[in-house]
Amino acid sequence: MASVSKSNIVVALMLSLLTFASGQKYPTYKEMEQLIGDHSDFNLWLVGTYLAAHKYYGVDYRYQAGDITPEDRVFYRKFPSPPLKELHPDLEQVCSENHEQCILKIRDVARLSGTLQHLQKESTELGWDVPDPLFAPFDNSYDMFRFRQTASYYMCFYTLNGRISYKNNKVKCLQHLNIVEDAPRSLRDLSLKHQRPMIVDIRDTTFNKDPTLCPKLWFCPDPCYGRMNAGNFVADDFKVKGNPCLDLKNSECNWDNTTVSFDDVKKNKFPIVCDCKSSQKGFHWNNQFQMCVDTDECYEKRFDCPKDRVCMNSVGSYICTCPKGYDVDEKTDSCTRTNLIHEAAVVLEANPALFLKPEAGKPKKETVDLMSELLLFFGASGSTPLSRSYVMLCLTIFLVTRLVREYVN
Repeated sequence: MASVSKSNIVVALMLSLLTFASGQKYPTYKEMEQLIGDHSDFNLWLVGTYLAAHKYYGVDYRYQAGDITPEDRVFYRKFPSPPLKELHPDLEQVCSENHEQCILKIRDVARLSGTLQHLQKESTELGWDVPDPLFAPFDNSYDMFRFRQTASYYMCFYTLNGRISYKNNKVKCLQHLNIVEDAPRSLRDLSLKHQRPMIVDIRDTTFNKDPTLCPKLWFCPDPCYGRMNAGNFVADDFKVKGNPCLDLKNSECNWDNTTVSFDDVKKNKFPIVCDCKSSQKGFHWNNQFQMCVDTDECYEKRFDCPKDRVCMNSVGSYICTCPKGYDVDEKTDSCTRTNLIHEAAVVLEANPALFLKPEAGKPKKETVDLMSELLLFFGASGSTPLSRSYVMLCLTIFLVTRLVREYVN
């Protein structure tokens, strides 16, 4: 027994020296709570760090087989596809009713999790105990995945609908991801040794930030940045691959502050906005098609036309025109009713063959039914769909034309 105790002491001293020399010191729950100060903020930070580990390092254990590779980690880009068919029963009822109770429920699991097991130990204890399995306190990795994904759905949903915010300016959003067991050990060691964050996001470098930024970075996939760079976003000009606004003059991509449904969150239908006007006047961002589309000022009632004019949409703008059946009077610049007789005369003048008499010695053409002759005259066929107003106009001109021909003949 004595020899074993000596051996343990030697190992403990070696581990302590190694920990001190490399700068690897994990904080504890108590230290983090004292640093953050506010108890509610600490609870949210704890839940955020727990679910951020899932976002940046988790995998879909429904289909995972073999060793985990960086290509398997995609939740920073999008939630699992297809979405969960059944939510975790421990969370569904609690989280569907109240976001505050939801946070507390997830916190209780996070404190016992394999993900945050380093927060449960003092720095001098590192390496002593056999590590808890990552999926603790669950029985297997799939159950852990299902719980954390359900939690991410709800927390992202509440964040995007304005229920959750984090205003604490003492700890950055992603500053302590080097404590999570999900991250590769080699990266954790380097991060602790050089005091560098595991995930770098330039939006997280200032304390004067949007109070929903941390919850978005913790709980939601990022539809704007980091999608092609393992969640890292370091370009201050927003020119990064995967940015849907990349080709615009102003490439900044932002979350759109519109409400989203829980089903939209599960299906990765996240509202964003790009500054389309910076490149094309009269265009706006369409989330459904993920592109800039022409704004219909007429439909959206964003036009300014005189009382006697109607709005007609055009590419990038709109024009004010006269209603159907009216033309612009060049003298008064007002809309006046169209003179159908005048229009008929214009048509006849453009079609002089209508006035020609049959050549001598040649019989007149056999009479055809009125509708066929009407369609033939206007170059249409029996299957051509015609609007009511167009038919009325055509019929008027046609009848006037026939009267003129009878008079000439």
